[in-house]
Amino acid sequence: NAAYTGDLRNLVHHISGRLSKDAPLFLVGNSLGAAILTKYLGEEGLSGTLPACVSGAASHGNPISINSDRLAHSHWKSFKRMIMSDSEFKSAFRTALLSSTIAKFDRAVAPYLQRNQSFYPYADRIGFKDGEAYWREGSSFRLVRHIPVPYLFLTARDDFLVKEPSRNKLGYLVSNPNVLVVETRCGGHLGWQESPPETDSRFGSTSWADAAASDFFESIMQVNMERSGSRVDTHAPSDGVG
Repeated sequence: NAAYTGDLRNLVHHISGRLSKDAPLFLVGNSLGAAILTKYLGEEGLSGTLPACVSGAASHGNPISINSDRLAHSHWKSFKRMIMSDSEFKSAFRTALLSSTIAKFDRAVAPYLQRNQSFYPYADRIGFKDGEAYWREGSSFRLVRHIPVPYLFLTARDDFLVKEPSRNKLGYLVSNPNVLVVETRCGGHLGWQESPPETDSRFGSTSWADAAASDFFESIMQVNMERSGSRVDTHAPSDGVG
């Protein structure tokens, strides 16, 4: 559910309450999680309620403008096979899963989806009028101009899911000086592997996107420490976020 940011908001508040003073918190979102992250940052920035410890964020493969009518039928067939393999989801979404496209699925479940207001106190609501209303509220480009911290927006030129929305909404991204937009020549949807996966590896190879986010966050910490008059040693071992 790209329109609901309440879970992330609760998690960030929980973590921020456990951090030591001046410890930074960095957030990373992938795909739909990136859309939720972007929307959350924009909502918090709009109302001025973002916890002070949140120092930066990275968005990987963000479908910044959602419209499931654009998705091919083959993508929906793959998604449906994955969901139907889980008996719990099969029972709960049987009617919706009979839909022939992701767009029809969204329209079937939209009246029952959880949502929240985009401004403080972010009150919870249930249901959208239709699928189009869900897509509109779940499209994070509407709030990206309010993001108050350094934010890395990373996509690939051959990402079939997000390349068109990203380019169509580029103006919203570059209008915010906190946003750094990076588009790689290849990578597909979250496929920035640095090397072929090891045959005995359960998780595949390491991701270039993770390294890029880490470098981005390290630069933020260095700039912040220089501004505060402190010295940062990028070669020393760290027991903070990394």
